[in-house]
Amino acid sequence: MAVAARKQPSPAEIKREIDVATLRLQQAERARVQYAEASVTNPKEIANYRRADEDVKLAQGEITRLGMALRSAEERARAADAERVAKDRAAQIDRIEEKLAARDQVGAELAAAVKIADEAFHKLITIGRDIAAELPSPVDPATCLLSVSAIVRATQHELFRVGRKPRLYGGQDEIGVADFPGGAAPSITVLNEPGKVPALTEELAAASGYLLRALRSGGAIVTPATSRPLSAAESQLADLHRRQAELAESPDADAEYAAIVNEIAALSAEIEAEKAGAQST
Repeated sequence: MAVAARKQPSPAEIKREIDVATLRLQQAERARVQYAEASVTNPKEIANYRRADEDVKLAQGEITRLGMALRSAEERARAADAERVAKDRAAQIDRIEEKLAARDQVGAELAAAVKIADEAFHKLITIGRDIAAELPSPVDPATCLLSVSAIVRATQHELFRVGRKPRLYGGQDEIGVADFPGGAAPSITVLNEPGKVPALTEELAAASGYLLRALRSGGAIVTPATSRPLSAAESQLADLHRRQAELAESPDADAEYAAIVNEIAALSAEIEAEKAGAQST
């Protein structure tokens, strides 16, 4: 039958034993002094003195032994700590390596998706150019999403619809969240409501339907009322909102953040006044 290995005492346990042995040593030393003084007048106390002296030597030996054991225990503890740190470090590296591999995989997926998106984008332009070449005059290619500029805007709107991550409470709700790059809001009114932007597929379907109806009816292909581009003031306001979202993630930018908030309020009032004036005319 195998005998279980005896557990090695910890440094704390050995220190407690040293405290006990030190107390015994102090008691033995006091007894030895007392018996030494008593033996001067009473020779019978010499035997007690010798026993006390032996107790002192035993306690001293025990303290010496425990001191050596303490040094060994502390060395074992340091080795165990070093081993634990090494294991933790190795586990950390393994976790990071796994996450890096996952990141590389996602990066490859993103790169492939961007390539596919780029190819589809240019196919839209090529097909639009081919369709525009066959249309009768007068024709506005932008009306039916056939021109390069119209396709660029529609693509930016789709990137905004899918990739915009609205911030609440000045951006304090989602620290570290970023919009997918390249998007642009079709209107300042949907800057924080990307879900209200029509999908690219819906825009293309609407433009295709309009073009086919116009061709079949024999009517002129004119520019219908579509989402207007941002005015200069609205573009500036959109830039201010983006800057506000960036500053919300910077704890040391309180002064600039407050200034941006004031600019947004003033510019918003200016835009609303312009809209009110345009409606009244």
